[in-house]
Amino acid sequence: MSEFDDFISKSLSEVIKSNLNSKMEKKIKLDLFLKYGLSIKQGIKNFSKIDEILKKEFKENAASFEKNCLMEIITIKTLKKSALITIKNKNFLNFLIEIFGDEEYRNIIKKTLANPLLISEIISQCELPKTSGYRKTSYLIRNGILKSHQREFTAKRRKIERYTPIFKKFIFEINEKQTKISLELPLEVINQSTVIQTINPFWKIK
Repeated sequence: MSEFDDFISKSLSEVIKSNLNSKMEKKIKLDLFLKYGLSIKQGIKNFSKIDEILKKEFKENAASFEKNCLMEIITIKTLKKSALITIKNKNFLNFLIEIFGDEEYRNIIKKTLANPLLISEIISQCELPKTSGYRKTSYLIRNGILKSHQREFTAKRRKIERYTPIFKKFIFEINEKQTKISLELPLEVINQSTVIQTINPFWKIK
């Protein structure tokens, strides 16, 4: 599991379910739960497991089904030292607009882009109330927008982590025809994704 898998899990699980008829959806949900105790969304974060269930049902068509579902939510363009992810799914797009439209979320992301920070440092530098600051930072971590950058230990040997966004650049475009969001991600973020590597291993960038 990687932060990128967390980032796309909700949208990809919704698209997979929308491309299954009700009978097949129930069958896959049951098989996934009985064998691994996972929902479809949790299966996205452990993609080899949902891939196994889909291959059982779709046989040789599983790979094309998975790829088509992924391509409904994002496109990937490789750059020299990074990858450009463009969001295609409307619900995914709206989720990111909501995040970046919130001043506190936006400030957390800006501060951690400048320097990887501990959660306590995020709350302090963003001048957030402790409870809401922790909740909002945790939400960004849980949804794969912030990733662990460095683990440290306190004097009492308690593990703490610094966080930074999964992307290097966020690009927002709007015109009379469309609203477009793209994110430039470091190659290691893409290459660590079990979703990307399981669906299409040759996407791995050397």
